Amino acid sequence: MSTIQEDSRKAWTSGSSLPDINAGSLQRIAAATEAMAVNHIQRQRDMYEQMYRGEMNRRRAVERQLSAAKGQITKLRNAAQRVKEST
Repeated sequence: MSTIQEDSRKAWTSGSSLPDINAGSLQRIAAATEAMAVNHIQRQRDMYEQMYRGEMNRRRAVERQLSAAKGQITKLRNAAQRVKEST
């Protein structure tokens, strides 16, 4: 016994009624649409995950730059303090 989805793929002269063929066709269209939606959701998730990782890497780089700048400021401040004390 075949389903109406399978019957709608066969030649329309297979003995199935037109409403059955239409119903099977609509079910196949619905199944294909759901499959496309799943792929779209997966691509969207991957895109957002990639954006998140990129922003996290950028943030870490900026934090390292800020830390290095603070270290340079401290180093210069200490050097200025030593010069001031020696004069």
